[in-house]
Amino acid sequence: MKLGIYLDLKAINSLDKEIAPDEMKSFITRQIINNADDRAAQSDDVHRVIFYNSVINSANNITGRPLYVLEGDGYGFYEPAEVAWHDGEISAAIRAMSAAEILEFTAEMVRQEYLNLESTNDVFKTFNFGARIRRSPGRLWVEVLEFTDLDQEIAESAHPNIRMLFERAEHCLDREDYAGVLGATASAMEALAKETVGTESVANQTLGAFFECYKKASKLPKPVADYILSIYKKRNTDANAGHGSLGESTVTRDEAVFLFNVTKAFVACENALRDSA
Repeated sequence: MKLGIYLDLKAINSLDKEIAPDEMKSFITRQIINNADDRAAQSDDVHRVIFYNSVINSANNITGRPLYVLEGDGYGFYEPAEVAWHDGEISAAIRAMSAAEILEFTAEMVRQEYLNLESTNDVFKTFNFGARIRRSPGRLWVEVLEFTDLDQEIAESAHPNIRMLFERAEHCLDREDYAGVLGATASAMEALAKETVGTESVANQTLGAFFECYKKASKLPKPVADYILSIYKKRNTDANAGHGSLGESTVTRDEAVFLFNVTKAFVACENALRDSA
């Protein structure tokens, strides 16, 4: 099934205030070139130029530049100058793009399978680019992120292990692995509970074993602590969240998105209340 691309142009155009780093563009270019070369069996210059031309015209179509008509020599081959032009132009076309254009372009490259969705989002994350490409049945769509005060709070105050678990949860969310989101967020809550109790005696215990101790130490409302325990229990019973299973997870996307964001709020609140005591 061929994927369509859903583009929220207002959201994409909001990225015009953001600069796409040249290093990120260069990295994306290398990935596209490597994948194009692989599809052309590397040594096949004829097919390599055809693939490069497809990429260049996808870029030109987005930036409004004229499309480049590829012309052979009449024998099914291309002149050396034609090959050299494509080698240089594929990089130049991508480096000239604005942030909004690079987002639309990379989504198109994912659709054409010149880029891998998960790897592309990893590149965006590495370079702090404020967008992600998402996949849902039958289509791709782009999400422009807003870096919130909550994100800033997590980045500045959360334990390194908890930050790592949030990165894992986000990666699972990108891959539609909602059981993985449950597993990572429940583990983040468990790590938060151990940090809150603050004694070596709970370091190797499960949350279930020291929950009452955590509940007494926590500054969060008691129903919130009880909810954290329920998420921990769900992780231990849901398929592939905490244990291997041949069954299917019951976690929906809506639940995963909620868990990802509410866990951030719990961590930020617990840290702020503990630090102010």
